Amino acid sequence: RGSSPVHQNAVDLTAFPAFANVSWIRGEISAGDMLYIPHSYWHQVNSFDRNLGVNLWWQHAEDWRWWDPENREEYDTTRFGSEGWIPFNELKSRAPASAKCTALSSGKDLSKTRFMDETAFKRYASKMRAKAAKGAKGAKGEL
Repeated sequence: RGSSPVHQNAVDLTAFPAFANVSWIRGEISAGDMLYIPHSYWHQVNSFDRNLGVNLWWQHAEDWRWWDPENREEYDTTRFGSEGWIPFNELKSRAPASAKCTALSSGKDLSKTRFMDETAFKRYASKMRAKAAKGAKGAKGEL
């Protein structure tokens, strides 16, 4: 089961009329290549031979501000683009206009980086959202 109701190779323009205006970028990668897809870019992968694909989802530390992992009434990747469902861009519009990113120091690489799995990030996001909500209530004099 994919995460999009749209079949990119045969888009139903009656059901998804906005796809008529989509600018497509196509490319091919070969053995040993890596493809970086920026945050929130939708993509499709077609494999025509034996391969191994690995996804690393780079969450930004501030993504908890717009993404509530516990709210399945609004965040369900299998329903984005479906009629009556909140548009992904509406969710993303809750994010800050820009976010600070820290570049790796010269000579450093990711070999010793500790990655956080999705479950751990969901716990972090939920904790940060609860902390922010508590702070907002305290600022209003409500406890």
